[in-house]
Amino acid sequence: MRSPLAIVLLLGLVAVSCPAFCGPALRHWQAGRVSGIARGASEEDPDAPGVPAWRTGIAGRKGALGFLGGLLLVILYISSKDQETRNLKLCVRSKKFEEDFFNDPKKAAWAESKGYKALQDPNCVEWPEFWERLKPF
Repeated sequence: MRSPLAIVLLLGLVAVSCPAFCGPALRHWQAGRVSGIARGASEEDPDAPGVPAWRTGIAGRKGALGFLGGLLLVILYISSKDQETRNLKLCVRSKKFEEDFFNDPKKAAWAESKGYKALQDPNCVEWPEFWERLKPF
């Protein structure tokens, strides 16, 4: 039960259901305390501060939970793939760039003086091959 998948599922469950993350800012015993979260304006007090504009949309609680839920689904999907697919390394630069780099005598001499035999892992795959192995459909 200590697999990474089980740990991620447990953390996701705690983040979604725990009142410490999702509950109201003020508890009933904290009625007189000042909170860092502004309450919405009411009809009785129209001058009361509302929710700041930066706390709406994806920056709000529901948006953040939606983003974290989507991220959790992506992690779960990738962890369901075979071991070889999970261990793929994505190339930072194209293989052609690396080939052109070492074909230039000046750059090749610089790389040799630094002790570089390659610019990136020789087992890395470029984005199209990476997507073909990872895509869900």
